[in-house]
Formats: sequence, C-alpha cells, structure tokens
Amino acid sequence: MRTFFTSDLHFYHNNIIDFCKRPFGSVEHMNECLIKNWNSVVGKEDHIWFLGDYSFGKYEETAEILAQLKGVKHLIVGNHDRKGRAEKLFNRDWENWFVDKHDYYRLKIGEYKFVLCHFPFSSWERGYVNLHGHLHSLAGYKNKWRQYDVGADANNYTPLLMEDAWNRAIN
Repeated sequence: MRTFFTSDLHFYHNNIIDFCKRPFGSVEHMNECLIKNWNSVVGKEDHIWFLGDYSFGKYEETAEILAQLKGVKHLIVGNHDRKGRAEKLFNRDWENWFVDKHDYYRLKIGEYKFVLCHFPFSSWERGYVNLHGHLHSLAGYKNKWRQYDVGADANNYTPLLMEDAWNRAIN
C-alpha cells in the first residue's frame, strides 16, 4: 500500500484548459488523460489524498469519473467543491466516494508528517510539511521551505507519491 497526493483536477472544466494553458484539445481529452494518469500510478489498495477542486461536471458525470479512479480516496475540500454542481456531491454524498472528508488534516505516516489543505499556508506546525493545491503553477510562485504544491498543473497531471512530495518539499 502506497500513499499519493493530488489536487485541482477540475474535471469537466472547459475554461481551465485556457486559464492554465493545459495541453489538452478538449475537456473530454483532459478528463481521459487525467483518469489514465491517475490509474497508471495509483493501485486499488493505495491511498490517495485529493486536496480539492475535483469537478465542474454534473453530479452523474462526476460520480462516473470517481467510480473509474483506483485507490482508497480521502478528500480535503477545495473552494470549488463547496459551490455549484459539486456542492451536492461533496457536501451530501461524499461518503459514497471518499473514506473521510476534511478542510484541514494533519497526516502522520511513519516518519512523514504532513499538514494538508487546499490552500497554501504562510506558517504551519513545526516538523510538518505543508502540502496544498489551489495555485495551478501560478507564475512566480515559489514553494516555501517544507511546502509543496501537489496540484495537477505542477505535477504533469499525475498524482504524486508521498515520498516524492516529501522530498520536493524539503529540497
């Protein structure tokens, strides 16, 4: 069993392709590639922490994608998960797809200690690494010491293995 992190997939979000200069010709192409990339690294028994902004799709579309994705899913709620079409899924039926749901979470696995939130922090608990999303590889953004953006745009649209997230945050 391994642990992965990702954020800001924005399934069914047409505007994100132009906004973030994503290399996809259509939202269908983007959705297909994101699913393929996820399932190429995450196994059925692996745990994956999703740090927010999952989908702009209708309830049925989003549920269909969630059903295709491998792994034991944990949800850290993002700003786009609280409104619009996503609100029904993430505020009412989240337990059908995720084993837990948090706004903020301190995760300890062996020697690895993380503070997880959709948003980056300017300060956090000593000894922990802050993993976040939200920024979409914003031009000029620099990860602070012991902090890393696990968002799709910053990681080749592929979930990041825990050890890799840790190493990128501390180096």
